[in-house]
Amino acid sequence: MTKTFEQIVEMSPELIAFYPLAPVPWQRKGQMAFGDFSPPTLEKKYQLYITGRNALLQNGYLSTGMGFFIKKESRLGQSFLNKKIKRNLMSIFSKKSDFLLGLGVSSMSQVKDVLIQNERILEKYLFEIGKGGTSLWRTHKRSLLESSTQQLFENLISDNTIKNSQPILKEINKFKEDGLIEDKQKLLQITEKGKDFLKNIFQAIDPYIQ
Repeated sequence: MTKTFEQIVEMSPELIAFYPLAPVPWQRKGQMAFGDFSPPTLEKKYQLYITGRNALLQNGYLSTGMGFFIKKESRLGQSFLNKKIKRNLMSIFSKKSDFLLGLGVSSMSQVKDVLIQNERILEKYLFEIGKGGTSLWRTHKRSLLESSTQQLFENLISDNTIKNSQPILKEINKFKEDGLIEDKQKLLQITEKGKDFLKNIFQAIDPYIQ
């Protein structure tokens, strides 16, 4: 891991996404090819994450949370410092857009509140493209609750804040006790330590998980 991050820092990309593989062998059977090799324990994964995180922070990268690291002097970095960064289903961007074009197998597109995914199987994707088809696999129109949840998530990413409302307070008191969240009048502010746990914080207030 240390050697890998030495090489990454040398290449100096503007954006790095760094988080553990989500094991879903019931959806991705290829993941079972690991055989008897078990994934690292939670503690080991966190140690590996901290190793990479520290290497990036020490070399001019900013942590936005959710595994994203951006160079301070880049357009994304300046957007993040000005609390204008936006997050959608694919990555983070310096401006908000209701339109996203995904190219290639399994890629995701967005047209306002409609989400579109291309064929996930390469052979099917190539077949549809070859006969002049659309290669679309499925679509989904967001509900009002889904859209409001997405906005809540975007706010959490862009300025690391949550509105200080009573229903949310019940769910995240434990994060306050651990020093991951601080009270800031009408807002709850994610601390620097809390950025490493944005996913956990968001899952605690996600109405669909509740």
